[in-house]
Amino acid sequence: EDVLNLDLYPEYQPKSANAVDASVRAASLGWTTQTQLHNSSPLDSPKVGDTYMSPAFAAHLNKDLFVHLAIGKAYSSPKKAFSDPTFGVQFKAADTAEFEQLLRWKIIELIKLKDVPPGEKIFPTIELFQMKGDDKGVPTKAKARLVLDGSSQGVGDTGETATFTPKWGSVRCLLSHAAAYSLLKRKLDIPNAFSQAKSHRVRYAYMPYGSKRHDKDGFTLAIKVIGNLYGGRDAGRIYQDEVILFLKELGFVQNNYDGALFFRASDSTTDEIWLTIWVDDVLFCCKTDTTAKWIESVFEKRWNSSKIAAGSSLGFGDADFFLGLNISETKKGIKLHAKAYIDTWKRELIDTKTITGKIPTPKTPLPPGYATSKAECVGEPQLKSAFKTNIAKIRWLATT
Repeated sequence: EDVLNLDLYPEYQPKSANAVDASVRAASLGWTTQTQLHNSSPLDSPKVGDTYMSPAFAAHLNKDLFVHLAIGKAYSSPKKAFSDPTFGVQFKAADTAEFEQLLRWKIIELIKLKDVPPGEKIFPTIELFQMKGDDKGVPTKAKARLVLDGSSQGVGDTGETATFTPKWGSVRCLLSHAAAYSLLKRKLDIPNAFSQAKSHRVRYAYMPYGSKRHDKDGFTLAIKVIGNLYGGRDAGRIYQDEVILFLKELGFVQNNYDGALFFRASDSTTDEIWLTIWVDDVLFCCKTDTTAKWIESVFEKRWNSSKIAAGSSLGFGDADFFLGLNISETKKGIKLHAKAYIDTWKRELIDTKTITGKIPTPKTPLPPGYATSKAECVGEPQLKSAFKTNIAKIRWLATT
């Protein structure tokens, strides 16, 4: 019989004596092989053992592997970005859009440099530029982001800076609870998270390195930062404090052991909710779809930066990824695994020739206190770096 493998993904794996006929039938339904997906190649003659994937799964896999592909050079200077022979015009447009958005959201104001109050410290800023691309290396969108230069901020320039990260024990506890009681598992992403948090202090900053702006009278402009601008050492804490306040106002109780874990008891409006948050990624479980929609609506009302159609920017959906690991469910239970991480790593190692552009290296934390000595590292510098990176990934996979 034909086998539908649901252990990790809805892959179509013909294993019968009629595998060739099954492959033809799968192809006629618009299913594709993993080789085709990676190489964008035309359909070859079907073979016994071909693994086919539905269009929905192929799109999901494409998203996991190819989102945020970096095309060309990244810049931290507007002057250099605008001079890029290929994407200079797009970077200029992205710069304009970034400043217009920050002004519209009342995160910054542009003032004359001479109007900065005496005695106020003026911080440097950096504007980062990158061209994003699709899975074939085709440029899709130029991105610009204005950030404070956090390295210029001393102890007296910020408030509290520490932020929490969910403990793996809490994530497993939440998913185990969901499995035991057949709860819904949902996720959402908060877009432009830091920028949507309110700051209660005003800072002043220069225009980014490599850029000067003047008003109509020729006066040099500076930036008055009245919101929570990315790059500040306390930007994450400002955002986190606002998220905690937001959740507590909704009736959630913060866990004393893990500050990233929250619980809301059932009432006349909803059933009980378990929720954990990591920066702008939210994972929660509840019993009914009504409760899930309530969570979605209250988050959308406060954190949907686009302010247009419902759910247009918060990425609501079934929980399938959190803290760098895939979440999948079978009849046997809920499973945490690193398939997307491994697939991306595999492409970095052996499959990078199938596209142009660069796949970003996944962020791989080393164990606390881990350090290498010079005696452990031999060979050329670039080989040392590659060796350390890949060993770190192996260690992370083995201990996560």
